[in-house]
This record gives sequence, C-alpha cells and structure tokens, in this order.
Amino acid sequence: MASTLKFGCTTTGTFGVFNSVSLKSSVEVADADDEVGKAIEQKAYSIKNEVSIDGLVLAAQTLPAAGEILTLGTDTYLNKSSDLNQKNKEHQTFSISGEHRDDALLVALA
Repeated sequence: MASTLKFGCTTTGTFGVFNSVSLKSSVEVADADDEVGKAIEQKAYSIKNEVSIDGLVLAAQTLPAAGEILTLGTDTYLNKSSDLNQKNKEHQTFSISGEHRDDALLVALA
C-alpha cells in the first residue's frame, strides 16, 4: 500500500529555502463561572495564527525585516522577528516569526 503521509515543507517564500515551518492557531477564551467558581461556559472570542520559519538565505534576496508584512502563499502575517545567522564555513541561515489575529488589517511599521 502506498504511503499517504505528507513529506517536507509545502509552505514557500521568495527569500529563502525553508527547512522547517511551524504553523500554530490558538484562541482566546472567556470563562463564565457560577457562584462557587465552577466554569459553566467557555466562549472563544479571538483567534491568533502564528508562523515560525527556519531556513537557508538565498543570495539574491533580503529577509523581511521585523515590522514588515510577511506573505507566504495566500496567507499574510505581521513579521514579529527576523534573525540572520552567519558562520564561517556554513551557509547563512534565518529564523522568522509572524502573527495574524482575527481578520485584522495588517499595517507595516512605518
């Protein structure tokens, strides 16, 4: 029987070769408690999507700076941090993390 497992990074960008991509989705929750402090209802009211990427830097490209809009395929994130790592006898590597909350309009750092 053929394997049905997914392999490799399917998320792509124009600034590097992605070695690892982590996509995280989480919600903020409001709790309603009764008179003895027991939770009687939980309601999700805000969603946060986060991305973390590690990879190799392409020579002809520059990394997105912190505060810029990061576009990966059809998804956009506000770039929270960009780390460039340089070592002798190794390729340059990068780490980037971004966030997008709810359906918020993303505005880059001016």
